[in-house]
Amino acid sequence: VWLTIDNDVDVMEEDGILKRMIDFLLSPEEQLQDEALMVLTNMAGAKDEARTKMAEAGVICPLLELLSSPRADVRHKSAAVLSNLSQSEEVSTQIADAAGLAKLLDLVRREDEASLALALTALM
Repeated sequence: VWLTIDNDVDVMEEDGILKRMIDFLLSPEEQLQDEALMVLTNMAGAKDEARTKMAEAGVICPLLELLSSPRADVRHKSAAVLSNLSQSEEVSTQIADAAGLAKLLDLVRREDEASLALALTALM
């Protein structure tokens, strides 16, 4: 199946790939987390429909947990996905409802400028 901006989330959802990416976020394997974060960043940057489907699939809570990762790159990449997801007003509310504001504010207090910018974007 050839993926495009218009069908990639549908295909990923139907084939269980979106669920698998969420499972990879929870994996202790660093490479799996990195790959999943890259895929999810791209998906969340596409359009509101993709953001909504990602939130419905349960991506928010694992991403918020990764904001506490001991790895700075994982915290940064998680903030990037949340920043992209928050561009949808509906998903932004879901992030806030999942205690995301406190976790993002904590990230703001302790991270470098790049992660700070992503966390602030997700907070808006």
